[in-house]
This record gives sequence, C-alpha cells and structure tokens, in this order.
Amino acid sequence: MKYCKKCQLDTDRNACGRCKPCENKRSAVYRAENFNKVRAATIKWRNANRDKIKEYGSLYRLVNSVNVKASKSAYRIANPEKVKASLVAWHTLNPSAKCVYTQNYRARKLDNGGKLSKDIKSKLFILQKGKCPCCNQPLGEDYHLDHIMPLSLGGLNTDYNCQLLRQQCNNQKYNKHPVDFMQSRGFLL
Repeated sequence: MKYCKKCQLDTDRNACGRCKPCENKRSAVYRAENFNKVRAATIKWRNANRDKIKEYGSLYRLVNSVNVKASKSAYRIANPEKVKASLVAWHTLNPSAKCVYTQNYRARKLDNGGKLSKDIKSKLFILQKGKCPCCNQPLGEDYHLDHIMPLSLGGLNTDYNCQLLRQQCNNQKYNKHPVDFMQSRGFLL
C-alpha cells in the first residue's frame, strides 16, 4: 500500500488509485454542494435501471435471508403500532389480495397444498360473468371466494377448485360436499 499525500495514512486505494477516505470526503463535499444535481441524476438513473435494481434487491434478500428476517423481526418488535397501522391500511386498500392471503394461510394450516394466484377473484368474476353459479343471481358487492371441494373435506387450495358465490349461498354451503349441497337445492348431479 502507498501513503496518501493528503492524509498521510497508509490506506486502501479505490479502482482509480485514489485514497478511499480522502475520496469519500471529497465525494461528500461534492454531494452537499450539488444536492439537486446529484438527486436529479440519481432519479434519472433509477428510472432507467428499474430491472437492475429489482434484480439486485432480490439477489441481496436471497443471499442475506437470515439477516433480512432478523431485521424485519426486530422492526416488528420495536414498532408494533406502525406495523399494525400499515397492515390495516394495506387490508383496506387490497381487500381482494387479503382474501387470497387468508385462503392461502388456511390451506397452509390444514396442510392441503396449493396456492391461489393473486388475481383469482378478478379472473373468476370474468369467467362467471358476474353471476353466482348456485342461484344464477348477480354476485353483487359482497361476494365470497369459495372452495368447490372444501378445504375441511380435503380439497386443494388451487385456482381450479375455487368459485365466487353470493354471501348467502356461501353461508348455506359452508363446508358441505358440492354434490350434496347442489342436490339439496334441487339440482340433479
């Protein structure tokens, strides 16, 4: 290593051969004097390299998964009110995603296997043309995501085992076998 002529220290050098501590000081002064210019350049670069940033973040979380989990856990313990408030806000803004999350959680608890896709409710709404398959009435605003073969009877938590039912029909179906339920409603299956 070489001694730096400015700071008189035997320090590491960066790629261009400059003393790292001196270069850090010079860079900090430049950033302070040209804050708006540096900020505009940073925003421009980040907008042009979104994929690169996303890939870097994914790789970092993969390599440092233990540290990331520990950090998140420590934050949740230190800030329970903030975490609860952000969850409530997210649930309010994303009721459909919350429903899918809840169904996936139930399936994991029951060890049924499978995972619902995030946009399952919108796909099913289009496929069912906004109608309830049990009573052929419009679904309305308070429809439920239902497992055709209930999780409690061993049904899988997959997209093809789901349907949208009106709240009243879903409450009547509960966890009945689909054939028994439809026969009780007068359908021959």
